[in-house]
Formats: sequence, structure tokens, C-alpha cells
Amino acid sequence: MPGKRSFPYLTKHYVYSNVNDVRETKKPATIKDLAENTGLSIATVSRVLNNSSYPIPISERTRKKVYAAARDIHYRPNLTARNLRKKRKTLYLGILLPTGADITHDAFIWTLISNLQKHRSNESIQLSLLSYLPGHINIFWEKTDLLSFSGIFVCIPADEDVLFIDSKQEETLIPWLFIHRTAQHCPYVTCDEKSAATTLVHHFFDAGHQSILFFNTRDDSVGRERKSAIQKECAKTGALFQEIIAKDTEEGYRKASALISQSHTLPTGWITNGYNTLGILHALREKKIRIPEDISLAAFNNLTGWPLLTSMEEPTAKMGARAIQMMEEIIQGKKNLSKEETIPSFFHRGKTVGSPLLLHSNNRKKRG
Repeated sequence: MPGKRSFPYLTKHYVYSNVNDVRETKKPATIKDLAENTGLSIATVSRVLNNSSYPIPISERTRKKVYAAARDIHYRPNLTARNLRKKRKTLYLGILLPTGADITHDAFIWTLISNLQKHRSNESIQLSLLSYLPGHINIFWEKTDLLSFSGIFVCIPADEDVLFIDSKQEETLIPWLFIHRTAQHCPYVTCDEKSAATTLVHHFFDAGHQSILFFNTRDDSVGRERKSAIQKECAKTGALFQEIIAKDTEEGYRKASALISQSHTLPTGWITNGYNTLGILHALREKKIRIPEDISLAAFNNLTGWPLLTSMEEPTAKMGARAIQMMEEIIQGKKNLSKEETIPSFFHRGKTVGSPLLLHSNNRKKRG
């Protein structure tokens, strides 16, 4: 598997049960029961479950037949027996990340993985880092032995990959849990982006700002949710709204510099978005624009290390802690388990949002 890296932590030897199945079951369904239900041989059923095409490829029709029957009889693979056959002493939980995700320097990913590890309930489980090429999750799906994992966390996937996993996860017979994304079928843990954006923009309104510039990082579900909430609140108050896409530090610097050079009058309230904040701050300082005297600025997630920065902080540690707890509850077959968990963000007031100056435009011209 590309980019795989293991960490020594996590689980007991659980036998899967459907979290939505509240029936009393005296005996779990076996692969023999599954074979009899489908009219196929145990060997064929085993090859389907193990995603094996050797020596003869398995037709899509046969695969769907096996997966449908498995859901009907509530079959779940016995990973304890499977691991014993492979002489394994531990089980694995996968952490699926897009290729290029920086686990060392990306504060969100590092904090998330650290808390998945920290809040484990059993040290016999291992977390394994898995990677895939965004937009090509189907290749990972086809090439990976998914049943070697007792569950998989999906972190910061692209929107199209969320849809793919959400539509096909039942075929794998293992739980998939999204972190910082929502899904229709899979369980997820996320933060309340709408409330976070609303709180942030109202902090500007309370200070007297009537023009908001939002430096979004990307046009994905999170970015669109933040934009929608800010835009909606601006429309309610008659405040001006503008969006600029700046995906990283370099693009933040370049686009902020161009805006400052080209605009006679700038919006007084700037909202940045994690990765582009450093570049935007550099552009403002280079142009000798003061914060908060000339421009007020707040960020979604303070990745700058500047303690005075007003920011809305994602509850990354809490999301990691809740995600590992929820995954274990799913694996244990806990009844009446909520599949949706939304955790509120934390507002850090800081000191970078102040009242806009009436003579802002003249002050800019004086500084040249």
C-alpha cells in the first residue's frame, strides 16, 4: 500500500456486529452460512470477501450477490480467526489520508493522529497510515486488502471521494468513519462550521465592520459551508462580501499583495483560512498596513503561532478522541449508537479585530 506507516496502539479482538441490528443473535453467521445462502462455494465466497481475482476473475454480479447476502444474514468477518491464520497478534485500524498530506508539519493531521492514539482503549491495536491519490480512491479500493483492517478512519477527503466511499462502504463489511466531513451512510465526527463562521463574522459586525473579505482555501464542502454562513450573515445586515481563493501561504501572499496594490479602498474585515494566513499577514506587513488599526483580521485556525490573532479553532483533539471512541463502539456492536457527531469550535478573541477607521483610505495613501 502506498505511503503506509504503522503506529503501535489499539484494540481487542472483536467480532463485528451491525450497529443497527438490535436483535438477539445466538450464533453469528459464518462463511458457510453465506455460501449456502448464495448457492456459491465457500472458496468463491472467500475470494469475494478477500477481493481476490486469482486464479479466475470474479464477476461484478457475483460480488454484489455475496455482499447483499452478507447484509441480509448480518455476516461479519471474524477478524480474530483471520489474524490467527495469518499469525497476527494484533488488529489494525486504518487512517486514510490523501497523498501529500504532511503528518509532521500539518497541525490538524498531527493533532488528530495524536489524539486517536492517546485515547485508545487497548494497546494491542495498531493504527496504520494509508494514502490514496485524491480523485482516484477506486484504485486504493481495488488494490487494498480492506478486510485486514477492523475499521478505517477517512480524514480530509475530496468531495468526490466521500461520495465514492459512502456509496460502497457496505461492500467491505467493515466500518468507515469520516473525520471533518459529513456523509449520508457512514458515521462521522465533524465540527460545526456554520456556527463557527457565524460567530466569527458577528465579531466583526460587533466591532462596526460593514465589509468582509474571506480568503477561502478551496471550493470543497468545508469551504462552501463557511462561505455560505458568512455570506448569509452579510446579506442580513447589508454588509459587503467578497471571496478570494488562496489555497496556501504562497498564494495568500500573492493574492493579498495584488489586492492591496490594485484597490483604492479595501474591505476592513478580513477572514483568513488556516494555510493562507501567514502569506496574507506577510503581505499586509510588507505594505505597512496595520492590524487592527487599518485592517482587522481573524482566521479559521491559527497556524501562525501568533497568540494575539483572533481565531476560530477547530476542536481537532476532541474530534480525534470522539472518533476513536465511536469506532470502538461500532466494532463492539453498541446499541442505539449515534452515527453523527458534531463538536463546536472554540472562539479565541485575540486582539486583531478592532473598530474600522473612517479615514482608512486616506491613511493608506499617506503610507504610499
